[in-house]
Amino acid sequence: MKRSIWLGYSIAPITGPLLYAIISLFIPSINESKEFSVLSWLLSLLFFSFISYIVCLIFGTPLISALKKYNKLKLQWVLIPGSVIYSITLYITIFHILGGKITGNQIYVIGYTLLIGFGLGSIVSLVFCTIIGIIPKKSKVIEK
Repeated sequence: MKRSIWLGYSIAPITGPLLYAIISLFIPSINESKEFSVLSWLLSLLFFSFISYIVCLIFGTPLISALKKYNKLKLQWVLIPGSVIYSITLYITIFHILGGKITGNQIYVIGYTLLIGFGLGSIVSLVFCTIIGIIPKKSKVIEK
C-alpha cells in the first residue's frame, strides 16, 4: 500500500537525531560530563533535527522526485543515497558548521563519524521507505 510521501518527509527525518540523542544518554563520557544538562541535550536534539529536515528538503526531495520520474522508487535506490547524504551531512555539521575538534587519530575519528552517519542515514531512509509503503518484495521459495 502506497502512502503519502509527505507523511514520510514529516516523520522520518526526526528518527536519526532522536535515536542518536537517546543513545547519547547511555554513553558515560557524555552524560557524566560537567557540560551535560537536559537543556543542552534538548537543544542539540532540536538543532540536529532542524539540520535533518533541511537536508531532507534540499537533497531528499529532488532524489525522490527523480526516482519517481525514472520509475526507480525502490528500497535500495532510496537507502544507499540517503545513507551517504546523511553521512556526509553529519560530518559537515559536526566538523565544519559547529567547529568540532578532532582529538586523536584523524582517520579514525572521521571514519567513525561517517560510519555513524551512514547508520543513522540508513535508519532514516528505512523509516521513510516504510512509511510511504516501499518494502522489499518477499522472495519466492520454490518447494519441491
